[in-house]
Amino acid sequence: LHALTFTSVTTDLTSGSTRDLTAEVRDADNNLVTSDNSTSVTFSKDSGTGTVSGLGAHTAASGIATDTVTGATAGSITLRAHATGLTDDTQTFNVVHAALDHFAVTNGSGGNIATQTAGTPFTVQVTAQ
Repeated sequence: LHALTFTSVTTDLTSGSTRDLTAEVRDADNNLVTSDNSTSVTFSKDSGTGTVSGLGAHTAASGIATDTVTGATAGSITLRAHATGLTDDTQTFNVVHAALDHFAVTNGSGGNIATQTAGTPFTVQVTAQ
């Protein structure tokens, strides 16, 4: 066993959506080691302003370790795949904001708007959701 290689997609990940991260265990000739069912691969954040949830350690099956993550905070993120004794690999992609669905209109405290009298000012709060 020689190195880990990320093979998952690097397209943008929308906040709230999931993605399978995959890292392959490779030999010195860069071949997938399909007989490996024991290497523990840890997926972690290396750098960036973006965030995902669900990072952790997973055991390779047929030479492939998989971790399912969910996009959280928007921004660029670089993830690392690590296993003791193997060369690490990194992968970078962007977490992007989900599309606007609607606006919530509430009173200034975030609650329901009470009955109002015409001509009398009152405070509202508008939140994009």
